[in-house]
Amino acid sequence: MLRSSKRMLRLLFGLVLLAWSSGEARGQAVEGQNVLAIGHSFFVPVARLLDEHAARAGVVGHTQSEVFSGGETGTPSSLWENDTKKAEILAILNTGTVDVFAMTYDPDSEGYEEWISAALAANPNTKIYLGLPWIDYPSEWTTELYVSTWLTAHRTAWPNVLESLRALYPGVEIHNLAYGQAAIELRQLFEDGNLPDVSSMTGASESAIFTDYKGHAGQIVKDTAVMVWLSTIYGIDLDDYAWDHGYTTDIRQIAREIVEEDQQLTTTGVLTTKFMLRDDAGPLPDANKRRFSFRSSPQKGEPSGVISPDFGSISDPTTGGESGGGATLTIYANGDTLDEAVQFSLPALLWERKGSPFRPGYSYKDRGRAEGPIQKIVLRSGKLSISGSGAGLYPLNDAPQGEMVLRLKLATGMEFCATTWARIPMDRHDSTAKFNGQKGSPAPTECPQLAPASGGSASQAFLAETASLLD
Repeated sequence: MLRSSKRMLRLLFGLVLLAWSSGEARGQAVEGQNVLAIGHSFFVPVARLLDEHAARAGVVGHTQSEVFSGGETGTPSSLWENDTKKAEILAILNTGTVDVFAMTYDPDSEGYEEWISAALAANPNTKIYLGLPWIDYPSEWTTELYVSTWLTAHRTAWPNVLESLRALYPGVEIHNLAYGQAAIELRQLFEDGNLPDVSSMTGASESAIFTDYKGHAGQIVKDTAVMVWLSTIYGIDLDDYAWDHGYTTDIRQIAREIVEEDQQLTTTGVLTTKFMLRDDAGPLPDANKRRFSFRSSPQKGEPSGVISPDFGSISDPTTGGESGGGATLTIYANGDTLDEAVQFSLPALLWERKGSPFRPGYSYKDRGRAEGPIQKIVLRSGKLSISGSGAGLYPLNDAPQGEMVLRLKLATGMEFCATTWARIPMDRHDSTAKFNGQKGSPAPTECPQLAPASGGSASQAFLAETASLLD
């Protein structure tokens, strides 16, 4: 009996160790951040919910604070100009303990710049999160226009705002917080008759998308939006997030898809295996003799980083893409201004799908150069090749170029970035006649930004027709 009991104890102890080690193998607890959120009531009420969700998701050590001001007074620029609110926010930032600084939309980028500079002065490792809210006065819009206007802005103009700030603060983490899309997706579901938890667009918080004419969020919007915060800031897998939200609608899936789509709006660095430019260096240069060739493919076991987007997604460059397709190719030297870069619009009609939905690929063909000098592009997971010839390609008259940069933006979705220096010896490979990039140049962790055009500003105009994204 004693031997049997000892065997049982050893067995139980072994099971406890197995369970503990298995839990450890699944990953350590997520380390908490000290979060500061500032803004109006289309922003701060969602931020306040993060505290309870971080705890429920097992985030250890999460802390947060919020500073609220209603209406237009809640924009970053207005908060900076308000002496009382400014002092309150600076007191929190100046503790040097803020890890995440979240701000709402501001039509004036100077407000962002003031606050980002202040946050970094107190803690150089502060991560910045900027969120675009839903559009106010929703009942004044048809659902189709409401949805399309917000999505277009979020996929086109808003990334330019983020990129502009990243250029001003190289090395600083500046992230998008796509929480406003929760209201957009829920309104579309309601319009389609697929939102059983909601009985009206405007009404009581428990049964409507919005609670009033202004467009304050109903509970289902806030609950969906805060999961976007949770997944974006902490990387929580929402499929595994144990929360009985009580809705028939799978708001967890809605939030997960919003975050996944937002990830397609980021820039992905890719390996450079070929970057070749040719130009006519004669006394009377002929721009028609310019040539260009680029390739990114696996190199000595190193993956290229190229991922081919799904058919029908916002990154699908064909006419069947969710956002209408097309692509934009930009080529420039690191340090160039906006007016020194060359940029080509690659229309959706010239793109074709290749492969299958399980292995999607795309090709672009313009052999006659009807749309410009880019004649051929082949894109599939693991490989990207681009070639072209003729006037309009990047000129080499201002040699040496130093580091060259290529960016390919697919529709309104993902963007690839490649960089390379000239081969050694550089005087033979970086001249007015040719540029030969180094084979196997690594994928950049950050894509070099273009400086503002001569006489221009880094500030970005945004959404003039919906400039009332404020509460």
